[in-house]
Amino acid sequence: MTYGNSFSRQRSWAALCLVVALVPTLPAAATDLEAATATGERVILHDDFTWEYAAPESNEMPSATDAAAIETITAPETPALLEVTARKSVPHGCRFGFTLTNHLPDRIKSIVPQFLAYTKTGVMYQRKFQAFADIRPTMQQYTEVQYDGITCDDIEHLAVTGAGRCEIGDLTKFSGSSAQCLAQLEIVANPLIRVVKAAAPE
Repeated sequence: MTYGNSFSRQRSWAALCLVVALVPTLPAAATDLEAATATGERVILHDDFTWEYAAPESNEMPSATDAAAIETITAPETPALLEVTARKSVPHGCRFGFTLTNHLPDRIKSIVPQFLAYTKTGVMYQRKFQAFADIRPTMQQYTEVQYDGITCDDIEHLAVTGAGRCEIGDLTKFSGSSAQCLAQLEIVANPLIRVVKAAAPE
């Protein structure tokens, strides 16, 4: 009986040591997680149950070669129109509202452009992925993109890039390149912020 109690205490002590050893590796609070899909694409899972494709870290402006890739793609006769329709200062950041109006003959099943914010010194400060989905011809969809840690006045311009994985007409997430997907969009000039379109490396 004494041996049994001693063995039980030893097991309890071992379990306690294991828990203590594991505690430092556990996150103190819910944070964003990075995961991979079955096809190998990297995605970011946010603690508010949203997600976005992960992007390689880069602070470089898309090169002239990348931008020229757009020109090699024949744009549709009536592209979808992308316009900044709202700009709002928020605590510790700046939020822009984008409206995408589908003038294409096909439904926009999905398109996920990158929205890059550039400072007045020409440095890419932050990039965001934002999806548009299920927009039928002549219809429009509004969404917002927020940049954290920078004021609206400190953002010189935005660049719309890398809209790969689109599903529009014959383009699918497997066949449509970033340049082909991006060619479906036309940037509409607005009085709130300068917006340019440039292809990003695949």
